[in-house]
Amino acid sequence: MRHALASAALALATLAGAPALAQMNPSAFDQAEPSETEIWTGAAQLPGGAELGFTLAITRGAEPTATIDIPSQGAIGIPIRVESIEGDSYVLRIPAPANAEIAGTINDEGDLAGVLRQAGMEFPFKLERSSVEEAGPRRPQTPRPPFPYETIDATFDNPEAEGVTLAGTLTLPDAGVFGDGPFPAVVFVTGSGPQDRDETIVGHKPFAVIADHLARRGVAAFRFDDRGVAESTGDFENADTEDFASDARAAVNFAAKHERIDPSRVGLIGHSEGGLVAPIAAIAEPNIAFIILLAGTGVDGGEILISQQEAATRGLGAPAPAVNAVVENMALMVDAIRAGDDESAIEALREVMSAQNPTGTPEQIDQIVGQQAGFFTSPWMKRFVDLDPAESLGRVSVPVLALFGELDVQVVPEVNVSPMREALAAAPTSDVTILVLDDHNHLFQRAETGMGSEYGVIEETVSPQTLEIITAWIAQRFGN
Repeated sequence: MRHALASAALALATLAGAPALAQMNPSAFDQAEPSETEIWTGAAQLPGGAELGFTLAITRGAEPTATIDIPSQGAIGIPIRVESIEGDSYVLRIPAPANAEIAGTINDEGDLAGVLRQAGMEFPFKLERSSVEEAGPRRPQTPRPPFPYETIDATFDNPEAEGVTLAGTLTLPDAGVFGDGPFPAVVFVTGSGPQDRDETIVGHKPFAVIADHLARRGVAAFRFDDRGVAESTGDFENADTEDFASDARAAVNFAAKHERIDPSRVGLIGHSEGGLVAPIAAIAEPNIAFIILLAGTGVDGGEILISQQEAATRGLGAPAPAVNAVVENMALMVDAIRAGDDESAIEALREVMSAQNPTGTPEQIDQIVGQQAGFFTSPWMKRFVDLDPAESLGRVSVPVLALFGELDVQVVPEVNVSPMREALAAAPTSDVTILVLDDHNHLFQRAETGMGSEYGVIEETVSPQTLEIITAWIAQRFGN
């Protein structure tokens, strides 16, 4: 799974060194009566005073079941194996790639206490009993029916890509409030990694939230599953950024054909890697009227990787020598990737992981490297490290809104804003707005540190300030 922009993959790998667990559907909380399911919430103590928060849902019975939620890793409702239940003692197994064991006993205070074992290390934990309602992270902004607007599920083919049929949801403003249109519209482009139409991450659905906000203000929206994801067909793993730009162009042309959408006022909203895709699509497709870049990049992918890991390692509280070692070895890895030298790239990756995990044994470092090596030597990565957004930004002729989060550790504003501004200053467009939002992270949540570990625990999906800026900018230029 690609995480160059979707998460700072190296420094933010948690659960004592395992990569983030993949999100699965749905939680087993609903598979038994509430009275039969025990919910335990708390944290394991990691080296250096850090904590790993998690929730267990354990259902007793003839065939006991359990799930685990780890919000900081985007793991929600992950099934785990019940090795044994003896009285008030439990032994649970988290499957590969984590390969961890949870062993605990209910103590005299009524807490579930024990150790989490992984890769030869032990981390003490204590969990408190809670209810089903308390266990799951709240997502108050997620739209829920009935909606005060029209939604239409649709599929369309990308004529430039054989075997690619994309599925999405069109959101149209309420005719009773806004009339029959035609309306301005936006088409969403997701960040890196296989994403569904809502760009779902740690229970948040940012694209659904933005589309809902726009529809309530007279702007149509179309969001679609990435090729090969959810209801869309096609090969995601062998696709690159140019392929995603082709899908975005096809989506714009499909949405523009709807009778209630004005084909002269259809634009793109791209998040993260989507902010790299949007300008590529815009310079090749004359029907794209504007682009909105949310944490779009201003430098090539190699610099993105280096700045990500520098910011994330520093954010984890690592000392200066460790941060410097990560930067130096990330630079070596990027050079090796560019040269097509996989062996040297993996060796540099090993040095990065050693610097980020100074207490790790050689065996533990080998395990982490083995989990990450395929990603950093993939064809997509080899294309990404050399892809310079200035080449497309410098040719954009339509209005541009670019937003950055001050606390973003994945697309670091100090690294990306100035190069983007310079590239757009040389472009044919005369309408450019670039804003850095105080106290916002990569997902445009209001945050404290900006680290990925906050994404799942913050209830807000997209800040009201971000939503209002996007809506006002569109209304000023393309409103009815």
